[in-house]
Amino acid sequence: MQEALTHPFGTGAPFTLGTTTEKVLLDWGPPAAKVPHGVDELGNIREEWIYHGMLPGLPIDQEYISRTHHLYFEGGQLVRSKEEAPPPG
Repeated sequence: MQEALTHPFGTGAPFTLGTTTEKVLLDWGPPAAKVPHGVDELGNIREEWIYHGMLPGLPIDQEYISRTHHLYFEGGQLVRSKEEAPPPG
């Protein structure tokens, strides 16, 4: 049970830098939104994938269940990620 609460969407571990878009799709499915950010100097596509918390209205912040995740890719590989805690209240 603890693993289900601490690892995003049932994955064995959080994603690390360099994780491919294919791996994210396999583990988390399609994102709620994809935001294009152009291309880098090598011509690699930059984009942001947004996964909304599954239960944002929880009275406590329970990591992946209530948080929105932003994953940033360049050339199909994860280069940065961030989480947004739900608003208090």
